[in-house]
Amino acid sequence: MDRICLGVGVWTLAIFISLVCPLHGSTIDVSESVGRLIEADWIRADFEFVSGGTNESQAAEVDTDGQFSLERTNQLIIRGYKLAERLRGLSASESRLEPLVTELRRLEARLADTPSTADDRRDIYLDVRRAVREIAFCNPLLDFDKILFVKRHDSVGVFHMCDQYYGCNARPGGGLFVLSDPFGENPRLTNVLENSVVERGRLKGDNLTTGAFLSPELSYDGKTILFAYTQARAYEKYRGKEAYE
Repeated sequence: MDRICLGVGVWTLAIFISLVCPLHGSTIDVSESVGRLIEADWIRADFEFVSGGTNESQAAEVDTDGQFSLERTNQLIIRGYKLAERLRGLSASESRLEPLVTELRRLEARLADTPSTADDRRDIYLDVRRAVREIAFCNPLLDFDKILFVKRHDSVGVFHMCDQYYGCNARPGGGLFVLSDPFGENPRLTNVLENSVVERGRLKGDNLTTGAFLSPELSYDGKTILFAYTQARAYEKYRGKEAYE
């Protein structure tokens, strides 16, 4: 079991996790779900390009025949070529870059055939997006294989310079997670706090499943995680209304 020690915070509790042994939280393959989210984001970006920023409530008024335009896809191909050249200047691996640039050339040739249907244009558009994404991952500065992050819901109450970060405005839910192999084909998600409980302090014995999380920090030696946690009790009383208690 991972050690969770309790410290004192200003508006939340400052929690320290000492990673004295491997994490015991469950790990799941999220490649399929991440892939769907990324593809949905690309499609949304294309919609905004075609509609000129039209919001979703006006989507029915947009001509779908204009989606995944050849102009837009060609812009992305050019962007991919430029990105590859820039990464070569950073000494990126040529063995990784060259096959991806070759794939862009192949897609550019398909684009030159002027695909007639929206489905054809969509397929090429998404393939170009995938190739450019892989080119971006060739950046030699991405020399790490794990990302630490928190999941949290949108805050309730006032959104201002800092109000949304107050514990009294937090919405319960979320957690502390590590994404392994984030730039590979099979990213894996680990729930860091699963099967862990607070060892001492006011929340001794609590598994931290009913509050909210913020601002994770990792020690320089990678052995300790510091993060903010609130029990978010104000939400039960005010249900999303502004509260400062």
